[in-house]
Amino acid sequence: MNTDLPLSLIGPIISMIFGVSFFIVCCHISESRRYLWLVALAFFGFGLAATLQVLLIPQDIGKNIILSAALYTLGAQSLCEGLLQRSGQRLGSFTHILTAGFIMVVIYIFYYIDRSLIVRIFILNFGFGALFLMVAIRLRSLRHGRSIDRLVWWVVLVFSLHFFPRTLVTVKLHASTRAAFAQSPYWITFQVTMALFVAILAFVLLTAALVDVIDALKVDRDHDALTDLLNRRGFERQAKELLHQNAGDDSINLVVCDIDHFKAINDRYGHPVGDSILKEFARLLQNSLRSIDIVGRIGGEEFVALLPDCDKEAVFFLVERLRRQLQKKRYQYLPADHEVTASFGVAGRLLKEGLWDWFARADIALYSAKTSGRNRVFLHDRVAGILDRTPEHHE
Repeated sequence: MNTDLPLSLIGPIISMIFGVSFFIVCCHISESRRYLWLVALAFFGFGLAATLQVLLIPQDIGKNIILSAALYTLGAQSLCEGLLQRSGQRLGSFTHILTAGFIMVVIYIFYYIDRSLIVRIFILNFGFGALFLMVAIRLRSLRHGRSIDRLVWWVVLVFSLHFFPRTLVTVKLHASTRAAFAQSPYWITFQVTMALFVAILAFVLLTAALVDVIDALKVDRDHDALTDLLNRRGFERQAKELLHQNAGDDSINLVVCDIDHFKAINDRYGHPVGDSILKEFARLLQNSLRSIDIVGRIGGEEFVALLPDCDKEAVFFLVERLRRQLQKKRYQYLPADHEVTASFGVAGRLLKEGLWDWFARADIALYSAKTSGRNRVFLHDRVAGILDRTPEHHE
């Protein structure tokens, strides 16, 4: 297969270059992008398989066919698995084993037992097309995601579908002309389309990986490492976005809360115990509030929550439930009778008021709750002033 050797090697070389590029990228990014190792293996496997076919390594035709088919199959399965893992899914070992086993058995049969190039071409291409189409179906939710996710989905879909018409057209031409395989329309078309799709798919996946890394850095930047809640910067960014979207809505309330006597707990029982309390309180916040609420940790033991579409009575119900849950909870490293409590300050929204001016009013209510005995809920009302809204103290 030495005729038109330079043209035949374009696709394999491009594929292996991208495979090496993905391997290099994998060595310099977070472990959370481990799916890229599979993508790197896929591109390198595709390129190596085509190179072995072009250079006829090994020279025994049967061994060459079996080895290249195995590498193509490995590459296709690695790419499918990598694409799925990027979205938190898996194809499953059983599917991989069944697919690879079927393809290799059929390739073996239709070379050594009932030799048919046409059948082998159909099995490989239709098999890979069906495999990638199944992945595209599994990833259909990406159509409603970020721009890069939509692009990935469409590229995978087109890539999966192109196997069918390309194979039908080129096999028909090959069968009618009876040309040598290396010079057949099928092989030339295969090399050109492979080079094109390899380049497009690789560029899209490299771009997606870059976007994933940037988004992960943004998440790390905006989140508190201990509690996984938003930090001050992240809370401010999301809160301002919400307020901008609801510019004329005054049914938004801000809650500021502070764990009572937290410094004393740290001093007496140690910071690891204090950290466990912060984590548990953050978990209670997330479980007690709604998914639309914006929750953050903005200081050592100080937390804040923005509750949209929530009137004051609903706010007091949510906050009171949280206050009681925290008071009832017991901790492994604290005495059985030790209660951990929190104080809360609530403030309703004043239109055209800045976020941190609004926060300051809620913080004044929180300060009043702490100076009035702690474990209480106080409201900063624009008309009535500071009010104790703790049920056992509220008449």
